[in-house]
Amino acid sequence: MKNFKKIILAAFTLSISVLLVSCNTQVGDGTGESTENPTAHTHIFGESWEKDEASHWKFCACGERNEEGKHTYNNKKCSVCGMMQASEGLSYQLKNGEYHVTGTGSCKDTSIVIPATHEGIPVTAIANNAFFRNESLTSIILGENIVSIGQSAFSDCTSLASVTFNEKLEKIEFGAFFKCTSLKTVSFPESIKLIGSNSFFMCSSLNSIKIPDNNCQIEIDAFKETAYYNSQKNWQNGVLYIDKYLIVADKENSPEKITVKNGTKYIASSAFRDLRYPTTEVVLPESIVSIGAYAFYGSSIVKIDLPQGLERIEENTFAYCHSLTEINITISVNFIGKCAFSAIPAENVINYKGTLVGWTEIVFEADALPFFTKIVCIDGEIDWSETK
Repeated sequence: MKNFKKIILAAFTLSISVLLVSCNTQVGDGTGESTENPTAHTHIFGESWEKDEASHWKFCACGERNEEGKHTYNNKKCSVCGMMQASEGLSYQLKNGEYHVTGTGSCKDTSIVIPATHEGIPVTAIANNAFFRNESLTSIILGENIVSIGQSAFSDCTSLASVTFNEKLEKIEFGAFFKCTSLKTVSFPESIKLIGSNSFFMCSSLNSIKIPDNNCQIEIDAFKETAYYNSQKNWQNGVLYIDKYLIVADKENSPEKITVKNGTKYIASSAFRDLRYPTTEVVLPESIVSIGAYAFYGSSIVKIDLPQGLERIEENTFAYCHSLTEINITISVNFIGKCAFSAIPAENVINYKGTLVGWTEIVFEADALPFFTKIVCIDGEIDWSETK
């Protein structure tokens, strides 16, 4: 019994000690004065700088700050933490409690730095046409809160040679960087979800493009007539690739059979759209995870074997493929988009390689399959009531 009481007393003492331990180097003694806390821990501050628009500091895990100070700018860059000085005089519009940059306003900078906040409110977007045809603009650095770049936002900025994207950017809309003829390289952040149609069309100097392995939606002609697009070394067997993405097939000089290279994971929107004879077959590797919207829309393919590992078939992917006679869907598919197989031949049979239970677990958008199409799985023919 005595031993048990000793154990209880020791546990209580330990819990009190834990409560007294803090990241502060001083504690109150009840008199209003501070005394040293003998159990205080030693701060370990990170090596990288934390920063806001006004100052910089280093953090301890406990929240304590160290080396805090105001930015000291030299050529628009803080000499301590590297923070870029935000451009002043830009025009803004408040939308839904967030600011959008709408233009240069009174700003005379040729190298523009978009701030993270304006009047204490996050700056989250570059509006449509915000810097349209600004021929004096040479570089742009996006503030950390930018999520989207609007249509034609930097279109025809012919002197724009450098773009630094932030780590929250999700969308680049139609024609955002159209005809930025001085731009040579772009590297998209992991956060990117959409690169819109014609977004870098006719960026004639753009020869280096880095896209993260995250199933970004790349729309039609996003990189057409760039230096990268026009370089034959980036094409294989009539197909253009960027990293893990198949971007587009050469519709003018396509072979009878196209074999997509191993390691490719994503087929961009409209990649094989309106691909005509002589191409009748496209062989997809097992590495393919997603096929983009309108990827084979109106093409001349006769047969498609969807690879094991494929997860998503987006909207209108195989719509109006009038020559398509055989479709095999693997058990890995979990999403079929709107009108994905619209207007395929009525005599077509869709062969699902899994069970009826597996079929019912697929997410189908509206009109994903033609109502007259026969669907067969390993359990037999599937009733249309099972396709939802």
